[in-house]
Amino acid sequence: MNKSTKLLTLFELFDPAEVDAVMETFRNGIKAPFVRVYVSTLGGADRPTIMLTVSLDPKDRWNNDILENSRYFKMAYYPNGTMEAFTQSYKMMSKFRKTKAKSVDDAIAKINKYIELQGEVK
Repeated sequence: MNKSTKLLTLFELFDPAEVDAVMETFRNGIKAPFVRVYVSTLGGADRPTIMLTVSLDPKDRWNNDILENSRYFKMAYYPNGTMEAFTQSYKMMSKFRKTKAKSVDDAIAKINKYIELQGEVK
């Protein structure tokens, strides 16, 4: 094994070096009119957290062009698979509870299921 090879620990679901590809997977996999995906490295560059902002309404339907006037939620996807919504619109039908995903694809499936529970995506 060479020095540049980094092994994933048991608790990481994605390689921090692959964070851009994981972000693109989220961007393409979430079925909503507005999806913003970015990374937070507050825990250090070796522990990136993927941050998601999702709106169920297209941007042109937001009152005064303000995200918070739409049906939206913001969440974090941690390297260990924990998913946590930390803010959402009062217009949402139910809350997204903190959960753990087994993979990136599982996380996307859970997000899409939550979106479906909210009713019509415009």
